[in-house]
Amino acid sequence: MSLQTEIKTIFVHLGRSAIEAETYLAALSLGSGTATQIAQKTGEGRTKVYFHVKKLVRDGLLKESRKGQLQIFIPIAPSELSGKVSQWATDLRGLVPQLEAAQKASAETPMIEVSESRTGYFRVYDEISSMPIGSLFRVLQGKASMEQELKLLSHETWSIFFSRIVDRTISTKALFTEECQTVPRSLLSSENFERMQSRKWNLALMPESILKMQQLMFIYQNKVAFLFPETALVMTITHQGIADILGATFDALHSFGEKTEPVW
Repeated sequence: MSLQTEIKTIFVHLGRSAIEAETYLAALSLGSGTATQIAQKTGEGRTKVYFHVKKLVRDGLLKESRKGQLQIFIPIAPSELSGKVSQWATDLRGLVPQLEAAQKASAETPMIEVSESRTGYFRVYDEISSMPIGSLFRVLQGKASMEQELKLLSHETWSIFFSRIVDRTISTKALFTEECQTVPRSLLSSENFERMQSRKWNLALMPESILKMQQLMFIYQNKVAFLFPETALVMTITHQGIADILGATFDALHSFGEKTEPVW
């Protein structure tokens, strides 16, 4: 994994976007620069980059100054960035007892969240690809949703998520319709197609005539996520009991599918 990809992955772990990582790295390579210079360095439009520059200024990762009539932006040093991350981690550790108490108090109440944007998709994939090493998640999907899903996020975003899943040896237990088999090769870049193939799979297939499934469902940890790519609608339910029930139902259905290697 390249340094740029690793930095982007770290930013994603911190809840930031890949474009913010690119913006910070561009400013770092320039030493200081205007929004136009930073945009040229990233290859993105100035308006888009300026929006993210202001977010980084607000959060203290870039500093704003002036050089004559020009507004320039200066990145904080990598050592200072590392210090900020360490401080955030320390602050979080201090809140762990309170968070655990809150978790116990609400353990019996399902938490339902609905999102109608790519942000919801990004969050689900980020959570899955950030699970502990050796984890497993389940996915149930039909062809139409797979075609829409793979077009929803950028090549770079898929690269980050697929790389993290491979690096963390996260297993995918999947039940797809047979009609899904040709979709990844036709829509993914060659690099991402190889990353997808190299993941740890437990794959079963059913014909669409039996598995009348055109949407997408993930089951992971204590969550169930229903994703509707056509409208970018995401609904997640956080509740261990519900996740366990749907996980057991999925496993029973998976056992009737035709086991196969993911040759696509």
